[in-house]
Amino acid sequence: MELNLIKSIAWSFAKKTGIEFDDLFQEACIIWLEEESRFDPSKGCKKTTYMHSILKQQLTNVLISGKYQAGNSVENETLNELTPEYYLSMKDMIISLPREAKMLCQMIFESPHEFLVSNKPKHCRGQAAKQLRKRGWSWPKIWKTFKVMKTALNEN
Repeated sequence: MELNLIKSIAWSFAKKTGIEFDDLFQEACIIWLEEESRFDPSKGCKKTTYMHSILKQQLTNVLISGKYQAGNSVENETLNELTPEYYLSMKDMIISLPREAKMLCQMIFESPHEFLVSNKPKHCRGQAAKQLRKRGWSWPKIWKTFKVMKTALNEN
């Protein structure tokens, strides 16, 4: 079994769909074991090439079937906490932030569904980075802003 290939495909699907990597990795391993016996080397194709294609196709079919949902999305209760009152309670911290960090806070409060896609901070940072890149922010500016915000949150 080519674990690196399986991990790579499962990871790319996890990043694109928001579904847990472990679930996709497990599903990909099962697909590998089921499909490995169907590989025919006489067709002139490398096994890894064949399995790569099959894994992508079968994982796509699994996702279309609805077996897995992006279960790590932020619950409505969390989004409901982002009220004007909550914003005001963080006012002093936000005022002390540099301009870029204030802009990011404003974007998050205005459209939390675009930025808060997960209960995991790493996923939220990734989604926020994508949204900021769409708005023309450079990578150094994005990561500097994240670092400033993380520092400010840890101080409060």
